[in-house]
Order: sequence, then structure tokens, then C-alpha cells
Amino acid sequence: MLDATLVGALYVARCRDTGLQPSQSGARRFEAEVAAAQPSEKDGGTSHPSMQYGGPRAVNLSAMRLGVNSAQLLARGASRPTAVHVHGNPNLGDSGAQALFSLLEHGTCRSVDLGLCGLGPSFAPALARHLLRIPAAGSNLERLELGGPGSGTLQKPNQLRGVAALAAVLQQRCPRLASLGLSYGGIGTTDDSEGAIHALAALLVNSPKL
Repeated sequence: MLDATLVGALYVARCRDTGLQPSQSGARRFEAEVAAAQPSEKDGGTSHPSMQYGGPRAVNLSAMRLGVNSAQLLARGASRPTAVHVHGNPNLGDSGAQALFSLLEHGTCRSVDLGLCGLGPSFAPALARHLLRIPAAGSNLERLELGGPGSGTLQKPNQLRGVAALAAVLQQRCPRLASLGLSYGGIGTTDDSEGAIHALAALLVNSPKL
């Protein structure tokens, strides 16, 4: 999935995101980071989420300092992934995360991890609309991680809003959903907290695999 050409282009995109000047040594370090992020198959990879959800056709780029340019490149360069894991890239934000929605459209993706990606108020409603517009996008989704605690000032938890609408759409469009991560997302601190709680309760009741 992440061949040498795509990794090289992704390095240049990351430099644009971070404002750094591309260099040969930087490219080599980035290639090593990407290689290290891929799961080992020595033990069958069962402890790594991407191996559980398709292994070789997974996108695993957690904590790589990716931003919107990187996300847009991935959306164009990756084809029919079984997993999209970009946990801990706070510069993605709502715009970068939404650029990745196109990777779900073929229905091959079983796991998505956007925890600690700088998500804000527009993300959950946008994902709900995408799943409604393209039914195949959530048809095989088994794991959706949007939570996680921040570590220091560089990684802040996502601040989710509109969770009630998203929960209702997940119930309708994602019959295989088995894991939903929403920790530290601020759900109980907003005006729509009560609606979100009721919608999540309904999702739990009506999703036998969750």
C-alpha cells in the first residue's frame, strides 16, 4: 500500500505541512519512520490493529506530523485500503481528516483511527453526511477510533461535536461496527450532551457487534 513512490511524495507533502525544507537525509529518516510503523508479521501481527483488519493493504502513519497536504496526497495515492490509521497527527484537523473520507468509498476499509488528530466541531457531522451519501463507505467498518488522551501540549484530545447525528448514522450504515472510541472527546461538556448520550445508548442497543 505504501510503496516507495508514495512514501517519497508523502515526505515532500509533510515538509509542506511542517514548513521544513526537504532533504535527502530527512527523506531517509522519514522512510525509516514509515517502515517502523508497519506491523511485524513475525507473530502474525495479531497484536497490531492493522494486521487484524487486513495487514498489507493498511495505511499506518500514526504520529508522523502529517497535515492537510499529506492527507490530500494519501487520498489520491492510496487505493482501497483495509485500514487507515493516522493516530496522533494533530495538524490534520477537520480538513485533513475529511480529505481521507474518499479512502472509505469502496467499502474495503475495516478500521479507521483518527484519535488525537485535532478534530473539532465539523468532523462528526461531516462523517455522518459522507456515510449517508455513500452507503458503501461504512458497510464493512468494524473499528472507528476518535478518542485518546493527549500527552503534553503537542497532542490534544479531539473535541467532538454533533456526536448524536453521527451515532444515528453509524447505527444505520455500519452494521459490522464492533469498536467505537470516543474517550476524552469532550462529549459530556457541551450543550448537546444529553442528545449524544441518548443516541449512543440507542447505538449500543441496536448494534449487536458493538
